[in-house]
Amino acid sequence: MVVETIQDVQTDTSVVQVEDSRKALAFLSAAFYGEPSKRLSLIGITGTNGKTTTSYIIRNILETW
Repeated sequence: MVVETIQDVQTDTSVVQVEDSRKALAFLSAAFYGEPSKRLSLIGITGTNGKTTTSYIIRNILETW
């Protein structure tokens, strides 16, 4: 059990106290699933006009590549 504050817990339960349980869960999940974010690619498209068109063009290029 991962907790931020230790309360009444049965003595036969393993407990790990952390400062931020959400952050701890994120680290544990990433490790359990083999660090999937390290295999992701990200493309950012900015500007006022043409973002949707550009994203569709990039998607089609990547799907055929």
